[in-house]
Amino acid sequence: MSVYETSSCGIIEIHHLSTEIEDLLWEADNEEGILNCVAFVNFSDAIERGNGEKVAKYLRKHKLGRVTSIAQKKNPSSGRIIKQWTWTVDHKAFKSWLKKVERSRDEEDEF
Repeated sequence: MSVYETSSCGIIEIHHLSTEIEDLLWEADNEEGILNCVAFVNFSDAIERGNGEKVAKYLRKHKLGRVTSIAQKKNPSSGRIIKQWTWTVDHKAFKSWLKKVERSRDEEDEF
């Protein structure tokens, strides 16, 4: 997973999506707390991998903000069918989620 800033200070992109979504979001935020500093997060994935859809479903399930997508399209450079999502971060919900994850990780470290 990689986090890239765009030319807009309010948007970042997350690349190389993993299936460990909690870890992905945790790591993305710990890249300087960046998710609390942006309005939008863009991510895309090849349809056959399905990780993008899993991330979108996780964000919706945990009510971490609005997730929208656009139609899938063939990527001319790879030949793969890709889809792109935009997550409008609900900062209050995300901070609450982060606290729960931190408590959970602290409890795991105790054992």
